[in-house]
Amino acid sequence: MSQDTRESSESTEVDKFLPNNLSLPAYVPLSPNLRRDFERVFRVTANDLTTPAINQHRSTTKSYIHYILENGTLDFDEQTLNNFAIGYKQLLESRCNLKKFESVASDDRITNYLNKSQPLTLETLDSYHSMEKPSYEELMSQPQAITSTTEVENHLKSDEFYQLLRSILFVLKHPEEPVPDVTADDEEDVGISGGTISLKDPLTLNTFASPVMGSCGHTFESLSIRQQIQQHPNGVIECPISGCDNQLLMNNLKQDILMKVRVRIASKQHKSNDDLDIVH
Repeated sequence: MSQDTRESSESTEVDKFLPNNLSLPAYVPLSPNLRRDFERVFRVTANDLTTPAINQHRSTTKSYIHYILENGTLDFDEQTLNNFAIGYKQLLESRCNLKKFESVASDDRITNYLNKSQPLTLETLDSYHSMEKPSYEELMSQPQAITSTTEVENHLKSDEFYQLLRSILFVLKHPEEPVPDVTADDEEDVGISGGTISLKDPLTLNTFASPVMGSCGHTFESLSIRQQIQQHPNGVIECPISGCDNQLLMNNLKQDILMKVRVRIASKQHKSNDDLDIVH
């Protein structure tokens, strides 16, 4: 047998043990050495700095609002409130993106990628080539890995405090107008009469001094509604507003900050108009 024939035969024998495709497949398992680093990066709860920042921002903003409301000679500064709202919105967006990042880590395709037990060897190379799976880089670059604008908007709409800030900014210029509703398709007519918001307690017809809101969204003067609830043997009454059958209890009444701001701004506007009338 010639040397060429012998080398060709040996080469054929070796090829039997080699994969059909020796190129690197698009899908490969994550090295076990890197898995701990991967899980540490995706451990959102431990790395979440947005929640304490949001709580601190909310506390500071509330302190400012309450301070202005408790001092009748002071006025709200629109720029300050706007800065509070912008900063709070940015923190909410950051938390939303962080939660999305966490959901990406729990994606089945990602966990399968991490939990793949077979190492990449010559024996497993062909099986990896046959897998119809995107690469890790493709997974992370797909649109679902990034929070969409709609998701962020829905997050903002559901945040009660952000909506309060947004409403206060509107009320600074329009104290007796309903805030444009961006959380529902149909406008609520609660507290709206003739296109304006009533600044008077529906029970006493006096201007609100310490307004509270029931779980149904109707606002009353704290003293008057609490007296009605206390007078009832069970400590529960049906909402006094016609057509509303919600039950009111002491512990489901909460301070209506927005109404208090409305009354403050409206009274200052009326006083300013009266002063102008005197001058003229």
